[in-house]
Amino acid sequence: MKETGMSVAQYVRGIRLSTAARLLLTTPRRHLDIALSCGFESEISFNRSFRKEYECTPGTYRKRGVFQGLRQPLSKPARPD
Repeated sequence: MKETGMSVAQYVRGIRLSTAARLLLTTPRRHLDIALSCGFESEISFNRSFRKEYECTPGTYRKRGVFQGLRQPLSKPARPD
């Protein structure tokens, strides 16, 4: 994707991880439940991806309690009338 400088798979994974990070800080849900609701097939794959993206485990991210490194989905540019 030329807008982001990353592949579609990287972009989608980043958005899913950002959603998971928000849920870690705004809900008491278990890590596994968050992982599954964000499209990861297992807690192991979620933990691996999360650690790579945020350089810490989901548990550590939750304990810090700070929104950090979150990505926003791209929005369509407004079309002129």
